[in-house]
Amino acid sequence: MKVARRSFFQKKKPLSRQGIQALYTFTPFKLLRATEDGYSIVLAPVWPLLAPQNLTWRSTSVKNLFAVPITETWAKKVVHPHQLYPQTFVRGSSANFVFRLREDRRNDPTFWRYPPNYLEFNWTSVNASHYCALGWVITCAQERCPQESYCRFMKPNKMGSCKFYRGPVSYASLYNVYPRIQRRFEDPPVGLFEPMLAIRYNELPFVIFRFTTRAKFQAYIDAIVFSPKLAWMNRQPTIFLQEGLGFETNNVHAMELEFSEDVLRDFIVDHLHSSKKTAEWITFKYHLYVADTLANGHIREKRGFDAFDRLDNLTLETISPSGRSDATKRIIKQVQETEISSDIVDFAEILFLHSLAHELKEILVAKSGCHTVDIGYYVEHPRLRTIGPPSSKVRIVIFEHAMGGLGYLKKFADEVGEIGPEALERHLANSLEGFETVCTHKVEKSFRTMQKELAIYEKEHPEIVKSILSLYRDALPNTDVFPHVNSIRRAISQTVDTIPGDLRSLLDDMLTRAPHCWDGCQLCVMFERECNFLPFDQPFLVSRTLLSDSLRSISSMIYQPKISAPLKKGVMREFEAFLRAAQNQIDMATPWISPEIVDKLVELATNNQLKIRLITKEDPQNETQIKSLEKLRELQTKLPNFETRLSQELHAKGMLVDKIMLLDGSFNFTLSGLASNVENLEEDFSIKGCSRFSEQFDALWEKLRPLQVSASFSV
Repeated sequence: MKVARRSFFQKKKPLSRQGIQALYTFTPFKLLRATEDGYSIVLAPVWPLLAPQNLTWRSTSVKNLFAVPITETWAKKVVHPHQLYPQTFVRGSSANFVFRLREDRRNDPTFWRYPPNYLEFNWTSVNASHYCALGWVITCAQERCPQESYCRFMKPNKMGSCKFYRGPVSYASLYNVYPRIQRRFEDPPVGLFEPMLAIRYNELPFVIFRFTTRAKFQAYIDAIVFSPKLAWMNRQPTIFLQEGLGFETNNVHAMELEFSEDVLRDFIVDHLHSSKKTAEWITFKYHLYVADTLANGHIREKRGFDAFDRLDNLTLETISPSGRSDATKRIIKQVQETEISSDIVDFAEILFLHSLAHELKEILVAKSGCHTVDIGYYVEHPRLRTIGPPSSKVRIVIFEHAMGGLGYLKKFADEVGEIGPEALERHLANSLEGFETVCTHKVEKSFRTMQKELAIYEKEHPEIVKSILSLYRDALPNTDVFPHVNSIRRAISQTVDTIPGDLRSLLDDMLTRAPHCWDGCQLCVMFERECNFLPFDQPFLVSRTLLSDSLRSISSMIYQPKISAPLKKGVMREFEAFLRAAQNQIDMATPWISPEIVDKLVELATNNQLKIRLITKEDPQNETQIKSLEKLRELQTKLPNFETRLSQELHAKGMLVDKIMLLDGSFNFTLSGLASNVENLEEDFSIKGCSRFSEQFDALWEKLRPLQVSASFSV
């Protein structure tokens, strides 16, 4: 992707960048170049604002053009142009570009939910900008707000102008401008996601790690986020591009973590019931973020502004003389009671997946030393509604932003294959230790020392100190939950009259002595720019406490990959869970097998294109086995990926799935053996144990004769 030079930059060669780095370098509305002579910025049409008629931002010729499904009926156009055309602003230039609401939208409350509604770019506005502290005006050359006559948030000061309209400040000093990059991941062809390892939870497969070099992904800038540099600006205005700016890449290296939906649910429910603190945080975030907006059973993005409004109201009412509203009392009661409903469990699953995705990415970045933009992540859950139709899978995908890969994920996959899951556990243990040190212990210490730390301010600012202590201790009484620091700052600013402008920095200094980690390490206060969600959504869609609890369990399961259940009645649930987890191959040894079990294997071989190898025996005295062998003989001509061989000496039983999960014991793979008999159950998720079974199975397989096709099916 290239950007052309204009006016005073004309003598220099065009800038050129590739891959994901191009999206960060050429982000629209970000200063591309700034010197004493002028500024250069790529401007692009945005929704829902009117674009300037004189705006030309890209070449009409494109390297690629594709559509991204946003809903079931609408797709967004994404372009990969040959060249971008930046706008340049120099002293005395007449160049002027204004993005504003259409007149017929000015009184529509829909367009006053997410700022901004006005942007103006010329020499004056970029060099000495006026802006709205609430984010409705990003930059403007005028000394009075251009939306003053119709703004729903206008509050006049003594001079008659709006008290939120301020300036002048240079555009570069106002915001960090960064892209919201959307990523769409496409699976490789069937069979090209190679299994790496499996981790259990209790007696069932919990998560399967797979690796591929043949994935495909699309990356594009969907929105532009303006992150304020000034302490008193708490909102992060966001604008959406009318057409995305991006690219698509083939042969991408990717690592998939696919979770068993049922087992993940058990895992999350157990952790919510075992930790009151975790349950309180999840319940709090759920009732703030989702509230009564669970549409068609889906948890949607872009709820962050409304969630912060609810949180701001709850925080403000804690120190307001008017007391708490019924809505606030209801939220507090829900957090105190922590009723674990089905919807809250779904929400917690999404927070777990999202938090783990961030942590795995951080582990890989730290381990490889690569740049954070080189690795992306993708989260899927049937209840999560983001871009396109909902997925039926529950998984995390970590991938590299380069055709042919960068080698980091391949090296990690090879390490896991050689060492085993212990290679992953070391990194998870380090992450857990970091959580404890940086987050948990720091928050606990802040609560213990907060009153002492703030005592130095109490003499001159008793009202502020009292408010801070009350907000942390009394906002949600009898819980371990407290408001976000931004909501605390806003509540104090609105209720304490003794905070002149020059003491704003003092308030920030006072708040640094209080707890900051809002149940989310990466995203607690400073929002992470690599997140797939909008800044105001991010704090509600991660959970440090849930992830910490989960990492302890996962580490324990990695170190205990084998599990035994002696004298267990019925192992059908375990058997079916192993079948659902299979994607590539099943190797099974059983002296006897029921026709119904053969049918289950046939269904997998047919629908999922699995390779199945079965070793069994002939038994003329067993009617069930005779029927099963008849079915198996038919399959020899119908399903080439389903093979059967016979061993009259066979007594062992076992099933190896994808060479990473082993189910064996005393039971035969018959209905009685799986459903009603009292049997011994053994499971092995270790690479060493599975490799040993695989080698022995292969050796036995080579010695055995194939099951002969019956005469009625002979050619």
